[in-house]
Amino acid sequence: DEDPAESIIGIIFEKDWHSSILKLVKSISLDSDNCKERLTCALLTNHIIRFYTTNQKRKTITPINLTQTKYFGIPNEVASQWMKLFTTAEPGQDGKMNHVMSKQDKDRCIVHALLLY
Repeated sequence: DEDPAESIIGIIFEKDWHSSILKLVKSISLDSDNCKERLTCALLTNHIIRFYTTNQKRKTITPINLTQTKYFGIPNEVASQWMKLFTTAEPGQDGKMNHVMSKQDKDRCIVHALLLY
């Protein structure tokens, strides 16, 4: 039998896991009643940390390219939700919509990550 935690880790290249989340996933007891929920939260926390670290210093964040399956290694479905929750859309100088992460957006993103953790 394959270890479910290793299956979850295998979904994402190991180099793409934040070290603290990788430790968390490996520490989850597979016999616990809430194992599935904890693994799901760990996976989402890893995605939100990646979203935050990828975009925290950018002046503008380009919209998600729907012709690709991932946005900086994050599944488009998840990245789209993070965009809605943690950025503000505004028209760019070229007329295209861009997104920005205000200080309040960044703080909300960090609080959300901590709650998931």
